[in-house]
Amino acid sequence: MVRDEIIDRYPVIADLLGVVSERLTDDLMQELNGRVDIDGEDPADVVYDWLKSESLVE
Repeated sequence: MVRDEIIDRYPVIADLLGVVSERLTDDLMQELNGRVDIDGEDPADVVYDWLKSESLVE
């Protein structure tokens, strides 16, 4: 959850988080968590790979 004061200060965050949350399914979260917890990948790398695969970052 993001604090209301952060959303009030930076309203674009709500839109961005909405885009991300629409694409994150339970199965996908399990897969991403497995890459970190089981495979030992760096969480930042896992997130970046996923964001890039979804064309949310370049």
